[in-house]
Formats: sequence, C-alpha cells, structure tokens
Amino acid sequence: MKKRKVYIFLVGTSGYGYWSIGGAEMYIAGKAKYLEARGWQVFMCTPCKYKGKCAISSLEKYLEVGAGWNFLSALPYKLKKYEQEQILSFMVSRLKLKDYNKCEIIIETTWDFLGYWGELLAEKVKGRHFNVLLNEFFNESYYKDNLDFFYFKWKRNELVGSPSALTRLFEGYKNVTKPLYDMPDTVREQEAIQDIAVNNFDEVLKLDWNICYIGRTIKPYVPAMIIGVGELARRYPDKKINFMIIGNADCRIPLLKEVFEGISNVKLTLFGDMVPIPRILFSKIDVVMAGAQSALFAANEGVLTIAADVDDEGTSGVLGYDTKDAWFGGNNDGAREKHISYLEALENVLVKRLYDNRKYDMPKLLPSDHYYDKFWIIVKNAAETKEYYSEKLSEERIRNWVAIFPFGIVPKGIKIIIYGATEIRKDYIKQVEGQKYCQILTTVDEHSEEYDNSVLSLDRLKTVDYDCIVIATFQQEAQAAYEKIMSI
Repeated sequence: MKKRKVYIFLVGTSGYGYWSIGGAEMYIAGKAKYLEARGWQVFMCTPCKYKGKCAISSLEKYLEVGAGWNFLSALPYKLKKYEQEQILSFMVSRLKLKDYNKCEIIIETTWDFLGYWGELLAEKVKGRHFNVLLNEFFNESYYKDNLDFFYFKWKRNELVGSPSALTRLFEGYKNVTKPLYDMPDTVREQEAIQDIAVNNFDEVLKLDWNICYIGRTIKPYVPAMIIGVGELARRYPDKKINFMIIGNADCRIPLLKEVFEGISNVKLTLFGDMVPIPRILFSKIDVVMAGAQSALFAANEGVLTIAADVDDEGTSGVLGYDTKDAWFGGNNDGAREKHISYLEALENVLVKRLYDNRKYDMPKLLPSDHYYDKFWIIVKNAAETKEYYSEKLSEERIRNWVAIFPFGIVPKGIKIIIYGATEIRKDYIKQVEGQKYCQILTTVDEHSEEYDNSVLSLDRLKTVDYDCIVIATFQQEAQAAYEKIMSI
C-alpha cells in the first residue's frame, strides 16, 4: 500500500503573519505548490490568526487547519510535560496523523521556537525534521540559548543554511562555519516576476530617472534608501525622478512626506503589493534598490540593482558588478565589501554611468522548481537513523543565575586568561569589559578544537604572557581544572 506523504511547515510569527508578503512567504508558497504537484499533502501551521485572506492567495488553502495555533509561540521547555503532550496530541489529531506509521512525514521549520516544536512533533509521529535558516539575524529570540540543539541538527545534516547563515548563528560555537558537505541552495521564492499585464501601464511615467524599491518597506535599511533618493533629487534639481515602490509602503508614508517635502522634481508611484510583479514594469525602471531575493530577481531581469546590506545603512554597490551577495554585501571570500551611501551608489549608476560597458557577473536564475528539486539531495544526505533532541528540548533551558567575577581576589589592571569556554566565562567577560577592570588576553579550554580561534588549547598557555588564570567552571569541576593547568 502506498504511503500517505505529508509535508508540514511550521511557520510565521505574531509580528508579521502570512497575510503579508515577504521572502519567506513567497518561498513557502512556491514550495507548497511544488510539493502538492508531486503528491504531498501540505499543511501550514502558524501562531498567527488567519483572517481568511492572504496577500499570496495560493497559501490560503494550506492554512485552513493549522492557523491560529498560538501555543506555537510558547517555548516547549517552559511548559509542563503534560502540557507539551496535550499540545502534541492536538496537533496530531488536527493534522490527522494518528496513522503516522502509514505516512511519510517531513516537517520544515524556519524559526527558533517553531524548530523546537518541530523536533517534538517529529518524534511524536516518527517523521523527519529539517530546520531551514531563513533569518537575517539570530541575536534576537532564543537561538543563542539553544545552540546545542542547532548543533545536533547540524551534525545530522538537518540544519539547512549557507556558510554565512551558519557562521552568524553559531558565532564560533563548536567552530561551526559551514555545512558538513556542499549543501545545495534550495531556498528560492516562486517566480516573483512574470509576463502579465499591468493595469494602466501607459500611466506609469518614464521620467529622466526611474528609481524603484522592491520589498518590505518595514526593513531597517529602507529609510536610508528613501533619504538617498531625496538627496539625489536635491543635488540634481534639473532631473525629473519617478520614485517607485513595489510593496506596501504604509509604514513609510510619514518619512516619504518628510523627505520629499518641497522637492518638485520627484513623483512618487506607490504600487503596493504585487504578486507576481509584471515583467513589463522593468522596461520603465533605470535602477532598482532591493535586498535578498528581491534583489536577485530584479538583477536577473537585466536592471542595475543596488543591493541592500541588511544590517547596515550603506550598500556594497550593484549586484553582479560590485558584489555577489544580496544580503550582506560580501565578496567571494565572505569578507564584507566597502560600503558607500545610497546617494553615491545612485550617482554611480545614473550620473557617472560606471556600469555601461561592464558585464553582469552572476549566473541566470533558473525556475524555482530546479531549486526545490535539490531539497531531496539534503534529505538523502541527512542521517539515516531517526534521532531527536526532544528530551532536552522538553526540559527547562533558560538560565536563571549569573556568575559573579571574583573582583575581590583578582587585582585590577592585570592581564588574565580565562579557563573554560563556559556560560560562566560569558558572565565574567561581560562584567570585566563593562567595568574595564582588567585585560582579558584569551580563553583556554581542553576542547579548544570545538571553538573558534578565540579559544586556545591548554598547551598554548606557555606562549602567553599573563599575570593570572581565572577558572570559569562550576565548583565541582574547579579542582580538576586547577590540576590540568598546573600539569602544563
């Protein structure tokens, strides 16, 4: 008997919701359609309340069962075991997975706390769970409290992310900087730009310079872009500019009014959300400003695209010319390119015309199904034995204590080494650096190979000129640590 194939996305946060448009939503919409066409039953489960309509209409049918599950916003390890079991039983019932032994089940999660529920649910139904890193930042929420879980998924090849994403997530933890194998790129939005008609296309004015921003205007780099267009308009008052925005701009209306007040050579054209974007629009665009996959799609249309750096107010320049990184502006080695202002970048394109005789140096994008197909390579390379981190994830994990640096013992102003790459060490560093109490030269640990270059092996103690070693371990481990240090 043929097994029922079930693919479950645990998605979204209460901050955005799947009635809005973004890269994650576009990716899941495309992949869900791809999966359904290949015989998978697709569910989307989210803590967001479903309002009956999505900006991406194709998502609506996948939300009928699993929307409004607000318990997914809770950390499982902050709940009692019987509460966890009640929630998991509810999920199994609603998703009709009681016959899970007759099913092939894959769970995909894209956020930290959803990943924890995904792991627990996967064990409950004996499925496979893949955590896909779609975030641009990992400093917020609960990623850093649970790096041991993500390390477990990484070792099993069930953590899907680029070297850049893994480096930003782990920040030296266990020295993780890349996948264990050459993991293919499987995250791609559905075809965002298509050959469809535009209502009143003739009314879209082609002025001297048509500049377009594509994407969510809530992104933190958008104000710098808007200000850059305003500066350009003031510097070149003889040039008429059509500043176009594709994406809901409601949250930036006050800034747009402030920046362009008194400027007569700028026309604002606010298209709102467009799914898909009509390809013909690009025939009236001179330069695009965008980040992430919006930048990739625009550049793929042959339009010069100034790439946003998602954590900076500047840009590395034009995608495919100055940088190949549509997220952080890195070069081929991962190093950050030199940043310039959006005003300078716009001048380079429109005034100095620096790119007129240069060749675009990025591969053409393929249809999204090509990237979704590569996901099965990841499934094939994942650990064959089904193992789960559920026992540890169901226990209390939030630290409710702080280690106090021994200020009364360690003289101020001396040079110290910390022994032990532990949670205690983190507290010590924060306190010492905050008060500029003394100079921390480095950290040593007997398992230094699991960390980045900031943690040295014990034998390196002989090569460092220090005044004192501070042991950062729990009391029951301190004597053994002392004996190891004295044996060097």
